[in-house]
Amino acid sequence: MVTLRYVLFIVLPITVALFDSLALASPQSLSYQGRILKSDGSPLEYNNVSFLFEITSADGSCVLYREQKDGVNMQSSNGVFDVPIGTGTRLYPTAPVFELSEVFVNGKSHSCYGSGSWSASNTSERQLKVQFHDGNGWKVISPANIIRSVPFAYTSFSAQKIADKTVNDLLLKTAAPATTCLSGEVLSWNGAQFVCVTDAGGSGVISDIIAGTGISVSGTTTKTINLANTSVAAGSYGSATQVPTFTVDAQGRLTTASSVTITGVSPGGSAGGDLLGSYPNPTVAKLAGKNLAVTSPSGGQFLKYDGSEWENASLSSADLTDAGSLLKSSQMPATCAVNQTLTFVSPTGAWTCSNIGLNWSQITAGKPTTLIGYGITDKVINNAGTDAGTDITSLQSGLNSSKPAAGVAGRIYISTDTKEIYRDNGSTWIRVATESGTSTATLTGVTAGTGLSGGGTSGNVTLNLANTSVTAGSYGSSTQVPTFTVDAQGRLSSASQVTISGVAPGGTAGGDLSGSFPNPTVAKIQSTNVSATGPSIVGQTLRYQSSQWTPAFLNMADIRSTITPFGGVFAATACGADQSMYYESSSDTFKCQNITLAASQITSGQIASARLPASANYWQDGGSGKIVYSGGAISAAGLIESTSGGFKFPDGSTLTSANGISAAGSAFIGAARTVATANCSWGLDSTTFATLNTANANCALPTLEGSALVPSEGKIPAVRFANLKAGRYLVYAYGAFYSNTGSCFFRITDGTQTSEATNTHSATTDRTSLIVGEFNYTADQPTITYKIEIRRWTGSGSCNISNAVDYGAGQTFKMSLYRVEKPAEASDNLGNHVATNNLVLGNHYLSGDGSNSGIGITASGNVGVGTNAPVTTLDARGEVRIGNTGASCSGAIEGATRYNSTSKKLEFCDGSTWRPVTSTTRRTVCTYDNAAYSTQVNGQNLINWGAGHCDNGYPSSGCVGYLSKAVACGSDSDWAALGPNETPYNGGVAVGANGGISWSMATPCNGVWVRAVYECSN
Repeated sequence: MVTLRYVLFIVLPITVALFDSLALASPQSLSYQGRILKSDGSPLEYNNVSFLFEITSADGSCVLYREQKDGVNMQSSNGVFDVPIGTGTRLYPTAPVFELSEVFVNGKSHSCYGSGSWSASNTSERQLKVQFHDGNGWKVISPANIIRSVPFAYTSFSAQKIADKTVNDLLLKTAAPATTCLSGEVLSWNGAQFVCVTDAGGSGVISDIIAGTGISVSGTTTKTINLANTSVAAGSYGSATQVPTFTVDAQGRLTTASSVTITGVSPGGSAGGDLLGSYPNPTVAKLAGKNLAVTSPSGGQFLKYDGSEWENASLSSADLTDAGSLLKSSQMPATCAVNQTLTFVSPTGAWTCSNIGLNWSQITAGKPTTLIGYGITDKVINNAGTDAGTDITSLQSGLNSSKPAAGVAGRIYISTDTKEIYRDNGSTWIRVATESGTSTATLTGVTAGTGLSGGGTSGNVTLNLANTSVTAGSYGSSTQVPTFTVDAQGRLSSASQVTISGVAPGGTAGGDLSGSFPNPTVAKIQSTNVSATGPSIVGQTLRYQSSQWTPAFLNMADIRSTITPFGGVFAATACGADQSMYYESSSDTFKCQNITLAASQITSGQIASARLPASANYWQDGGSGKIVYSGGAISAAGLIESTSGGFKFPDGSTLTSANGISAAGSAFIGAARTVATANCSWGLDSTTFATLNTANANCALPTLEGSALVPSEGKIPAVRFANLKAGRYLVYAYGAFYSNTGSCFFRITDGTQTSEATNTHSATTDRTSLIVGEFNYTADQPTITYKIEIRRWTGSGSCNISNAVDYGAGQTFKMSLYRVEKPAEASDNLGNHVATNNLVLGNHYLSGDGSNSGIGITASGNVGVGTNAPVTTLDARGEVRIGNTGASCSGAIEGATRYNSTSKKLEFCDGSTWRPVTSTTRRTVCTYDNAAYSTQVNGQNLINWGAGHCDNGYPSSGCVGYLSKAVACGSDSDWAALGPNETPYNGGVAVGANGGISWSMATPCNGVWVRAVYECSN
């Protein structure tokens, strides 16, 4: 490889002969000379050397000029070259007409190659960067050279100008008048030559002001310039429910404006201010902050303020006085003359007669058109104004030469021969109009103010509204809100539009998009079509071909040298099978090199058996305790251990811990819990089962757990789920279910199925805290909502769920969903191993025997048992077995499920107690209340349920009972304050399925109240 030992180069002055006259049309060029020696000291004598020249800014960051000179023959040159810059192939700038000298002009902004610009000061220098190609690769001559000025190099070129002005920009002195202008005169072009004329104002003569676009002009001698009114009505547009729409002209003015109600969006939320209720149907409750107390208004009444609020009432005579008393006859005069009117005197509170007197400006009709009969004695103004002291300034006419001497300001003189009108300004006569209607009032200059363009000091002066940066057009629509900035003159200085938050865009997409909003498709990229066929294989890129962007793989032909055009960037010969291609930045060339890989560089692929180390006896085709190197499942007798990282699955997901995966699984799906707030309750009065659908604004939105969702109706006692899989579920509703009077039934419904009804009574002595319902689905449910149905059985009034809670502190209502099935248990056949990376399964299973049956995991984290395409977080295709446990139920494991091998029942933890989950066919609630019952001390207190104690039959041996409430030695008030299983006595209690309940006491007392709930399978 040839390396540059050193380069001796001389940059000579710009060839002056080529710039002595632009008329010669010779190409501009700079001489660049030097000598190139190889590293061994021998000269470069290649017959086809290429040179690349770049002229850049002083810091080298902005390329101003780029040229490539090919085919330089340096044979027998002893390494010496002389290459003119400016005669090769110009690569930049690409404009068809360009002069090299423009690169060296200072005091202007230059465009840079690629993008951006560079501002050259009056003393900025330039750099020259050079590369040459010796047949083997490009070599860079470093460092770059500073191009400095050569004396008089550009004199012949710049002498054709004065500064930056050409001959056509200059006015010769001979064009001026031969005689010197007098003081106060100015040069004026009369169409043929410059002449001296009088400067009426000392700064030029403006003959008239012409109104431009958006400008109005009024006045004769004194011109008033105003922004012209548009057709837009002044006012405010747009609101929280309306979109302002408007049209803007090129001057940034609104030409039309209106408000459009946002399509499809009704105002919502609670009303405020003077309004009450909720949008979109609020009620006016106040006027200007004062309450309205309107009760059945009748005809002729008014709203009258009583000092604290507005009320509807009829007006009385007391409302016509200043002191609020009745209107009395003593307040009125006996009579008034025809030229008098009634006048109210507030100090005396009485009416009096006053003479009518009006000045001329107050008379709007019936004014005199002649002087006869009106007693007018003022003199008519004489023509010459001879009556000093009574006459005003005169209006005279005559020959122009007969004008009287000026000196009385305001006089008007009409010249009958020249047909002109003059005004005396106190010192001279000023012509104010001519026969043609042209006024030559002395306006010395019109300057365009803020927002205006134009103006001048002579001739017809035109003012226009200056264009703003706003694009003329219409802004705003039914789905977009225009936003704009207004300056002090009321013009739009910026305008755009923003999609209304919360409202999805609609309509047909355009531009680079196709389809319809809100789900358009990118059909183009900067107006170039994108292929409708999407990428199909990883690694494809969008490639421009056949006039569109198409998914394709990159090939070698797509790799370009950074220096174009040049085709010698690839290796001269093809690389071998044991070689790879690499890029050498110093030569900007791709070359071949032998492939050598360290073991750490082999990160994927399958190693053939012949490549395995002989000492690695754990690598083999099969066998117990070995890892296979062939394709398929991994079989190992012990544990596969990952010490760090975890397991990575084919979809890219990882598993770093198995703490959340157990054989028992979890039956909890989700829950919605409403925290108690003031006045939060729900009620319904219906003699047939009806769903409670009405939201209570006093209630807070529910707190969600698991995959639960807020009901569509909002603040109601319910819970909603989406994508619920087929199976068997249990729903638990906790709260205070009671009747105002009589008895009520409560049950859970999903709109099709219902739970067993629970009977409850008053809010204090017999209210229910828990309702359980079982629901079975043979197909997946896209969305489902569990609600409460209510039926009044006896008495009158509503059945309620209130914040007199029986479940936990501070909770009004909670509804939880559990799935009865559990995932199948899977054995561990990986051995005792610690994972260091993720285990990637792809579409395969974790299997006990290597078959396509076991545990599958998707990229989204869904785990399947018996399927490799689970559609839920845990998807078990088959029966699920849950074992027994001795764990205590607490808030830490709330929602856990277990199997009680003693009672043979499935149980769940509600946060404090294990509750049975059974295929209940009957539930009965038994209550015993006896204020005179004498309890025993450390004895056996036994109550056998009798007629009327239970609401759904006696409990039998097929029933499982638990204590819902127990109070001894207490009163009703004590019972109402207790929560589930709270017992204020010092003793024990047992609930049996043999038809009774027993307990013992530490101290004797009278009075007992107990309630037990039985879940029965018969």
